[in-house]
Amino acid sequence: MDSQPLPSPDRFRIFDNHAKLSPLLEGDRVRGALRAAGQWLDAASEAAIADLGRPGLCYRTALFDEDGSVSWLFPRSNTTELITAWLDLADHLDDARYRERAVAYGNQYAFDPVHGLYRGEHQEAHGLAWYWRDDSTYTGGYSMRAPEALQRLSKVTGDARYLEAAQWIGETFLARQLDSGLVHIVGWSPAGGWGHPDLIGCRYVYTVATFATLFDITGDERYRAAYEKSLRALTIMQQPDGSFFQNYHPETLEIPERSIKQHFYSYIFDGLMEAYRVFRDERLIESARKMALHLSETFYYQQGIPYCLYPHWKTDQAEHATPIHDTAHGLLWLHEVTGEAQWRDMGEKLWLQGWMTQADRPDLPHLHGALLRGVSPDVKTGRAPNNENAAHLAYHPDRVARCEVWFQTHFILAARRLL
Repeated sequence: MDSQPLPSPDRFRIFDNHAKLSPLLEGDRVRGALRAAGQWLDAASEAAIADLGRPGLCYRTALFDEDGSVSWLFPRSNTTELITAWLDLADHLDDARYRERAVAYGNQYAFDPVHGLYRGEHQEAHGLAWYWRDDSTYTGGYSMRAPEALQRLSKVTGDARYLEAAQWIGETFLARQLDSGLVHIVGWSPAGGWGHPDLIGCRYVYTVATFATLFDITGDERYRAAYEKSLRALTIMQQPDGSFFQNYHPETLEIPERSIKQHFYSYIFDGLMEAYRVFRDERLIESARKMALHLSETFYYQQGIPYCLYPHWKTDQAEHATPIHDTAHGLLWLHEVTGEAQWRDMGEKLWLQGWMTQADRPDLPHLHGALLRGVSPDVKTGRAPNNENAAHLAYHPDRVARCEVWFQTHFILAARRLL
């Protein structure tokens, strides 16, 4: 990609409608949206607990048919953003029930050695999280985001075991960090060993945050050094226009094909802000600003952000064009640390787009408060998934909407910055 000057953060100033939007973002409306979003997480949790008969669970995905009925998918979601979202709900809504949910989920995640963080006979994989597809695979993608949530749980409860669990993750990540700076933790199973030797998603640059938080927890200089290596990889992988391609070769950082998955940018924003909390490193702000500038080119053209720009990957076909709002959290943070108004404008508009899709159906607890994304209109007939673990990609023609925990939690995290 040819190098070119980046546009000014004020390039799209004429689109800024903060004064017009402010009345829609008053505190009671935001808190009401938070309360409804939490109620949907309650429903997803209670359904998973009832179906599997144990505490600390939450379904990852709901598919809704045209009559409003729901199909729940993947009860062992292992998405630690749920811990952060529940603790935020407890604080902002003054509701202790959400603190209890965060602790129960954190206990299942940290201390279940099979369906949480792996602690079996294969020591080289300790600290990898059970994959939400329940296919006997463990992955670092669902443990790299855990140390900050575990650190917060430790502060809330006084239980140091959460910090010990974070260090299980850290030791494996240190051992698996390549010379390139990436941590090769995409997939592992007791039967097959390490998988995906030639491919890693750009969201794995999140390890800048993993190592930063582990340094914050331990003071161990190994984590500071690993952070620097991860940051070098991130800098190399980020293109001159601020973008990241969807996948890279983990050792060489070469690009296997030039698809872009803007959904992954929310992961990268999360990692940059988490690492910045620890190190206050201006290089993180520079990367975040460049990525936001790239997003702004799409956003102000389409007045939205699609899941993918170039959907070459088969698993993205079912949702590649859906508009997403999960970068609102990162954009609002970037406004806070830079004062640049464009990021506030984008963040507020994306959050309001999510709010406008939030179901208002108190008569249907499994639907009320869900942030809904539509099902592709190209689906004409029902089709069976390739296997049970791909059920979230196989739509029946009567299905009209879906809701996922990731978007639900990030709506909550962004709302925290609006209050």
